[in-house]
Amino acid sequence: MNSGGLKRTLSAPQFFAISFSTIVGVGWIVVLGEWLRLAGPLGAISAFLAAGAVMMVIGACYAEVCTTIPAAGGEMAYAYAAFGPRAAFATGWLLALVYVSATAFEGLSVGWLAGILFRPLAGRVLYHVLGMPVTSGTFIIGIGGTLALTLINSHSLQSSGRLQGFVTWVKVGVAGVLIGAGLLTGHVENLNPGFAVDPQTGGVLRGTLAVFVTAPFWLAGFNTVAQLMEERASTASHKGVVTALLASIGVAAAFYALLILSAAMAMQWHEIARLDFPAIGAFAAALRSEFAARIVLLLGLVGLVATWNAVFLASSRLLYALARAGMIRHELARVWPRSGVPTIAVGIVGLLSGAGILLGRSVLLPIISMDAGCFMLIYAGVALAVIRLRIRDPSRARPYHVPGGSLAIVLATVAALSMFVVSEYLSWAGRKAAVPIEWQIFVAWMVLGLAASAFGVRRRAPLDLAERRRLIMGEYADDVMNPGPTD
Repeated sequence: MNSGGLKRTLSAPQFFAISFSTIVGVGWIVVLGEWLRLAGPLGAISAFLAAGAVMMVIGACYAEVCTTIPAAGGEMAYAYAAFGPRAAFATGWLLALVYVSATAFEGLSVGWLAGILFRPLAGRVLYHVLGMPVTSGTFIIGIGGTLALTLINSHSLQSSGRLQGFVTWVKVGVAGVLIGAGLLTGHVENLNPGFAVDPQTGGVLRGTLAVFVTAPFWLAGFNTVAQLMEERASTASHKGVVTALLASIGVAAAFYALLILSAAMAMQWHEIARLDFPAIGAFAAALRSEFAARIVLLLGLVGLVATWNAVFLASSRLLYALARAGMIRHELARVWPRSGVPTIAVGIVGLLSGAGILLGRSVLLPIISMDAGCFMLIYAGVALAVIRLRIRDPSRARPYHVPGGSLAIVLATVAALSMFVVSEYLSWAGRKAAVPIEWQIFVAWMVLGLAASAFGVRRRAPLDLAERRRLIMGEYADDVMNPGPTD
């Protein structure tokens, strides 16, 4: 039954295209040099392939639960079905942190890239944050772009959608040009030495681990399949959708590995890592023309703007979903009658991401580290939800089972939590004299979440259990076990 619900039109190939294009963005332009500096080409490639293998197992957990409960609520719905409203709120709030911080990341990246491509746009130095300059040009671009996106997303969803248009695959094409040029014109000798040596320990493991534990940030996006399962066409089999989900992860990991390989072959990787903007150097060497490199990176800038708009939209809708389900202040769920847009939620995202942009590009790497850690917690929660639902409702029909059974699910959970712990340790180990900025942001967001939940508890729209389940689970609300009383 789908009376009045979402249209079921998505085929398995469309699921693959959506998932892959969501995973592979152009943010790598900003951190390509950092990957090489930390791990070297073979270390970074090994890190992405190993992370891809872990993500495949986690993806299998997603495949089981999203084919069992194909609700548009995604991770929030699974947490609610398995553990109840508090777990659903914690999951939704973590996802909101990921999307809001990613919105700031994209804004900072756009401003920085624009300043590199067009030097006059960089402007003069206004102030420093953690020893890194914040310039007038990148500040204006970041804050101005945030304001523009806030206004666009407040106007209508149609206006926001127009911004995506033809650039959906531009970001993939940009990287494809570098991969082809690097492999065709590069030299294997440029890969030596294959691994970067840590100056403190003299080993090669730490840098490779640093790339490995942040790889989930770059491989995230396959979970869009879970969000879209309610729109699966009747002709698309569960097996086809699962194959699309897992294939998108594997192809994306291979894509990043090829990207690193081709860039390092195009130019000696130590030289790339020392450049002010490594991607331009790699492109210029691969294409044999700095002008051509800047043209391609200009297309990458367009792709960044599209991604910026997409995560802005996702952030506002996640806050809206939390408010609609009565988990935070209900004002954030108010929809402006003329536009059909949750304008208050849109405004909050604009304010929070704008505050992140004020910190400048000193927070780019901390955002990646923090978001990767948040993803690992969310992934562990999804794996635990699979186990919990198997125990609580063993007779439920499951179109797909994780290969390897419970052992594979436990290993996925342990791997996700281990990557989280290693990520947090590496964040702290490099600066023992101070609390890492990603920890500060994370704690501040959790405190804000507790305040948002507690402060609004008497002002929430009254919801009974059935209504809240319907808002989180959609049309599948009556088809899952009652997770228990609401908070």
